[in-house]
Amino acid sequence: MGKRKSYRELYGFIRKMPPLYNTLPNEQFDIMKSEVAQWLIKQPDAIQIILSGATASGHIVYDSHTGKWKGVDV
Repeated sequence: MGKRKSYRELYGFIRKMPPLYNTLPNEQFDIMKSEVAQWLIKQPDAIQIILSGATASGHIVYDSHTGKWKGVDV
């Protein structure tokens, strides 16, 4: 297993985010229209952080019989 990254290393990619709107001008906030959210979900590091957090917290678990991951309430 590789060296565990610090939060500073994990979130370092965010420092390179270009100027983006979270709420578009003259519109009410809508997370689905947020340029910030859209940029974040396209970043492999962001996806890794979410997946790592979900598995470490136990909110998703691996089923070795099916080879799939699932939410603990399913």
